[in-house]
Amino acid sequence: MYENFGMRKTVKLCFVVSALLFSSVLFAQVKADIVESPIANIWAYENDENRIINLDENFSATDIAVNYQIVVNTNPEIALATITDANLTIEFIAHGQSKLIFSAIYQETTIYDTIVIGVLPVIEGEFDIVDFEDLSLDEDSFWNGADETGYFVSGRAVFDNAYESDWGSWSGWAYSNINNIQTPDYSNQYAAYTGEGLDIIASGGANYAISYPYTQSVISFGDEGNYSVKGIYVTNSTYACLTIKNGDGFAKKFGGISGDDPDWFMLTITGKYQGNETGTIDYYLADFRFDNNDQDYIIETWQYVELSDLGQVDTLLFSLSSSDMGEWGMNTPAYFCADNLMFTYEEATEIIENVAENISVYPNPASSYIVVETQVETSVSIYSIDGRLVLSQTISDNKTIDVNYFKTGIYNMVIETRNGRTVKKMIVE
Repeated sequence: MYENFGMRKTVKLCFVVSALLFSSVLFAQVKADIVESPIANIWAYENDENRIINLDENFSATDIAVNYQIVVNTNPEIALATITDANLTIEFIAHGQSKLIFSAIYQETTIYDTIVIGVLPVIEGEFDIVDFEDLSLDEDSFWNGADETGYFVSGRAVFDNAYESDWGSWSGWAYSNINNIQTPDYSNQYAAYTGEGLDIIASGGANYAISYPYTQSVISFGDEGNYSVKGIYVTNSTYACLTIKNGDGFAKKFGGISGDDPDWFMLTITGKYQGNETGTIDYYLADFRFDNNDQDYIIETWQYVELSDLGQVDTLLFSLSSSDMGEWGMNTPAYFCADNLMFTYEEATEIIENVAENISVYPNPASSYIVVETQVETSVSIYSIDGRLVLSQTISDNKTIDVNYFKTGIYNMVIETRNGRTVKKMIVE
């Protein structure tokens, strides 16, 4: 476990890579369908030793000679696969996800099966890591904000949450260790399709975050200091993944009946610093726009998203979009999962510390008002956690600011004088 506001961990992130293999349980009376049934989680990383799987062990009719052949490997530059006799050998080469389709032929029957292989990178360096293992959860449980605190903190990061007690609904961020990769509906909104957190094997940690960005979900960082985000690991929720695969009463099966519909499901991550956008990263959680349908994919493993191009940030915004839209908005279930947010942190410079020493802000948390005490002309700007300007004033003496009309949650207060600028985190209850 790591202390709140986190331990700095020196990592050679051989983190483990999740090569989540999906295969079929095939019976003596075989139907000529593709039947997927998850049988194992295999953890590896780039250039890890090869994984060998005896395919005969997936058949009950092992007394019959079976001929196995690789039909499609969508990304052999990520995971190279060969079959010798009944042994499937997988070589983990580079970061990404690949889909392997192979055939099992015996007598006059041919069956096709699919294996999804995820490979994560080896990352060297010293980073702060938010892995959610400092949050207490019972086994197979979740936190969704039902205590109406409006947020939770893990490491140096603050995660927004909005809970509607009248409806028992939530948005923003929750955290979970649910392991359910079968239930394809709203009752299973807290489960990652991987069935576990990223570092379940590496460090025994099972927790991960799950996001339902009603419009957008927000992560903000601590008070003073300079934060540069490195990357984050993401995957689909079980609810979203199975709906994309099969459709339901609200959302379509991606690809449609023919398989040719150019559907997609995309995560957008935006960086902000002191209210200004620093950049945007798009990452496809599912993409069916390829001319060759075999190349279509759904993210079913933990995958690393590089975020260093966002530069220095104090806030990250997450939103989802989809090709499947209806009268009331997006039909695809708007959930994704995240783990192991990585960033660097540097203490604030001396000039910023001097600004903070000359100004007092209290109470914090606040419920109806805050007092700003200063002896010099000071510009005060308050931003919501998603970067919207809520209030801006210039003061030169003690000032009481009414926050009765503020929504419950976390705000960034930017305080600027002739000596410099600092940012304080403010909580309104």
